[in-house]
Amino acid sequence: MGPTILIIDDDEGDILLTKRSLLKIDPELRVEAALGGEAGLTFLRETKEIPALVLLDLKMPGLNGFETLHQMRAEERLRQVPVVVLTSSDLPSDLERAHAAGAARVLQKSLGDRFRKELEAVLELRHK
Repeated sequence: MGPTILIIDDDEGDILLTKRSLLKIDPELRVEAALGGEAGLTFLRETKEIPALVLLDLKMPGLNGFETLHQMRAEERLRQVPVVVLTSSDLPSDLERAHAAGAARVLQKSLGDRFRKELEAVLELRHK
């Protein structure tokens, strides 16, 4: 089994599409999912094996992506976990804020090949 990737999103459909895309790229990945920021932080705090990568949605009710990322960066154990923000927002302020909060990269959510290719690029960077 390959490295673990955690998807934190409030939309089960988006989780499923992202998971399918990831497993098409690398069937050896272990893909976990958390429905919302609170659930994502709970998973990260309770798991023995920290994921190799977190894919984090920005716009979520409750604890949003910015707040989730801020809490991750405040905790010693989670500070170095690479986080790629997934968003449907194209507001420059959201993208800048995500980078300033410590996101390694920001990807626009989209359907089809473009999103899959961007995920492939992220996974290739993880191997370097």
